[in-house]
Amino acid sequence: MRTGLLLFSFLLVLATACSEDENTAPTADTIVGEWKLVELRYDGNVFPADSLDKGPKIIKFFTDNRGLIYMWDDYELEEILSFMWEFVAGLLVMTVEGDDDPVSFPYTLSGNRMSITDTDENQEWIYQRVQ
Repeated sequence: MRTGLLLFSFLLVLATACSEDENTAPTADTIVGEWKLVELRYDGNVFPADSLDKGPKIIKFFTDNRGLIYMWDDYELEEILSFMWEFVAGLLVMTVEGDDDPVSFPYTLSGNRMSITDTDENQEWIYQRVQ
């Protein structure tokens, strides 16, 4: 009986440790796809995406760590930026093509929602998975 209880306790601890590892180490599968901006949170205010005349309205992440950012200005597609991405120390690190300096963002993924925070600008961009 005691051996069974010890074995059960060990398995419970092992399962918990593995579960925590899965939650803290994102994989490409968690972010690959197309994400559409649904809202911007800025200085305590919430702005629906359709009320914004400019910004990164769509982001696409590909399995080979490439991506595209669709930038709008005056409610029209202005440019498409190509970038490389990776997860480093709990941050989403993006390097735009032609720019040698990578930019790191705190982010959260929850179901079909992703939040990317620009701490320098006090902005939080909320995206919803499209594909």
